[in-house]
Amino acid sequence: MALSIEELREHVNTIDQEITKLYEERMNLVMEIAEYKKEHRLAIFDQKREEEVIEKNSQKIKNSFLKPYYKQFIQFLMDQGKSIQQHLIMNSDD
Repeated sequence: MALSIEELREHVNTIDQEITKLYEERMNLVMEIAEYKKEHRLAIFDQKREEEVIEKNSQKIKNSFLKPYYKQFIQFLMDQGKSIQQHLIMNSDD
């Protein structure tokens, strides 16, 4: 028997909780990376690295219909990371 809409939504809610935890963990690491980049005078944007991340991780998507959406999703996360890094580096006291 198929799951009810309520059961499906509850499952989505559980996944959303995990995504929230992973998002915060990822962005905390982005903040540490910003500090490293600042100390070592590295650029925030690394196109080659971004392309590698997108390609490597999108290959793990089994549902080919979802692959372009995943690429947009991971690009959005990286764009947010760059924005956070820029904010931290440009607004630091030293």
